[in-house]
Amino acid sequence: MSFKTSKLEDIYDKIESEESRPMSQVDGYQWGLDYLDDTIRHLKKIEQKALAKNDPIFYNNVRISIQRAQHVQKELQDKITKIK
Repeated sequence: MSFKTSKLEDIYDKIESEESRPMSQVDGYQWGLDYLDDTIRHLKKIEQKALAKNDPIFYNNVRISIQRAQHVQKELQDKITKIK
């Protein structure tokens, strides 16, 4: 059990050290891209549930959300490309 506690403490130490350093603009955009990837993955799971429920309105709303997230993803990627 002490090994898991030690590993958990290491994780918290890493988080604290990352929080203490300022985030660059590219880091912020990359964080946004990672967050959007996760969001899109969850939305695709919800999309499958909407299909299973045979709910066209729910499905349509989820599809619109996925498309918007993908659009924002492209915008962030373009911003990262311009900065680099």
